[in-house]
Amino acid sequence: MKRKIQKLVTILSIFLLLIFTDVLYGSILRKLSLEELISNSDLIIVGKCEKIETVWLDKKIYTIATIFVDQSVKGKSAIGDKIQVYILGGRVKEPIPVKMQVPGAATIEKEEEMVLFLESRGDEKQFHYPVGMAQGKISISTDPKTGEKIIHYAEPIKGVKWVDSKGQPLSPSKPGAISEPSKEGSLEGFIGRIQKIMAEQEKGGAK
Repeated sequence: MKRKIQKLVTILSIFLLLIFTDVLYGSILRKLSLEELISNSDLIIVGKCEKIETVWLDKKIYTIATIFVDQSVKGKSAIGDKIQVYILGGRVKEPIPVKMQVPGAATIEKEEEMVLFLESRGDEKQFHYPVGMAQGKISISTDPKTGEKIIHYAEPIKGVKWVDSKGQPLSPSKPGAISEPSKEGSLEGFIGRIQKIMAEQEKGGAK
């Protein structure tokens, strides 16, 4: 009986792996500018991850990060709100241990601070996803000497095929959403840059 159960688990594991093969190796992302990240976002927030969990949804594994909002830059959110951010991929233990790895997906850790560019889906816009996958998350740290909040621009992401707005392949050397992936900058300055672009986009849309 025990051998039959082990055999069944092995077959099921292989079956699940085959199902997710296209997810494991087939990520194609369009490189987004900061302007595109902003215009495609329903919410832009600065926050900290309070909780991480993984669940099965629509036959896929999702990581759900609960984010405490410290600052709302765009959209209907307020300081103190808690927003659940859905990320495709993760590891579950039941009914059997399975890991679903998605190249290009955002990664969020508990207690991590970040700027998030989020699109809202669902009938009531209740599900929030990072825009452009990993491009929609910018990490934040605190300078130990000055106490200043520092953002870390996106690093090149492995395992992803990058294309431009016309679907043409791009060089993988600098696939991040920000034009200077190796540099850092102040959070305050970055938020100011976002707000300036938002104002320009609103002005352009009013014409």
